[in-house]
Amino acid sequence: MKAYADTNFYTSALTVHSRHEIAWKLLENVASGASEPLPVPLILRLEIVNALQRMVFECRHSFQTYRLTTETASVSEAVFFDRLADGNLWRNRFVFEDELQSRFANISHRHTAKHGFRTYDILHVSTALMLGCDTFWSFDEKTKKLAVLERMKTNCSSGQYAFRGFSVGKEGDLIQGDAFAQIGRNTL
Repeated sequence: MKAYADTNFYTSALTVHSRHEIAWKLLENVASGASEPLPVPLILRLEIVNALQRMVFECRHSFQTYRLTTETASVSEAVFFDRLADGNLWRNRFVFEDELQSRFANISHRHTAKHGFRTYDILHVSTALMLGCDTFWSFDEKTKKLAVLERMKTNCSSGQYAFRGFSVGKEGDLIQGDAFAQIGRNTL
């Protein structure tokens, strides 16, 4: 397995969040050697900084089930970059802009008009595919849906390509039905 994790996966792992333990259970796959260290391209390095600061803003201006202060966000950011420097769980990776632009456009043309994907979704899935990843870790349902359409496993499927009651048909379309009955209901 070669996994890619998006920004909300990392923020869940780095903060006291409802999905914190789930994220670290998945990271045990990396620590045990079942998966290579997660690739971290530039987009992730940039998004982590802003995502943590946005979480601080959201905690100050709305009701959240977690608390994140400027200080704890700074600690979380430092932990992320320290782990990046040691390279055991995640590592810097480079992607070529021209290839990313081409893959992005291809995925967007095939799926966005039908499913309404965001730029964020397509950037991360395109990057993951460029880096040779076969598994996509996220807590964002829309992004996982796109990963499934692109024939990637996610942290909600165990065998083939499934997404909460959908499977992928021959034409690359999502087919509604109890796909998990055929695939298995286990999670990674």
